[in-house]
Amino acid sequence: MDHHSDGSIWTAGSLVEALIADHLHRGYSAVTYRGVVIAREGYFRTFDRLGAAPDMTMKSDQGRFAIRTRPDNPEYAEWLENYRKRGAPDAHEKACAMCVFSLQQRLDRFDGGGKAHIIYPEDFLVERLV
Repeated sequence: MDHHSDGSIWTAGSLVEALIADHLHRGYSAVTYRGVVIAREGYFRTFDRLGAAPDMTMKSDQGRFAIRTRPDNPEYAEWLENYRKRGAPDAHEKACAMCVFSLQQRLDRFDGGGKAHIIYPEDFLVERLV
């Protein structure tokens, strides 16, 4: 594939992503945040997290969105307490990383029947990236 994409605006990775987005994985539920659809039903989306990063980026048909855990998230409080009990020096980052990982797993599931996944604003901050 590199032979066909060398010297062009297309990279091997962008060709594969375009093929997946256009022809595969139609079984995705919509994602909403504050009543706004940030990923439409049936459209491919990707999640970018560097290792165990405390935040992630979601790329969908509606744009790119940075997603961060809010301190009021009950799941965050549980993970934070867990990591503090273990004496982890970076307990905050690890707790946030577990929350966004859990969210990603939930958003990747197909619930069917037109049900949308809701990202609650009291649990996560979602910002559109330009």
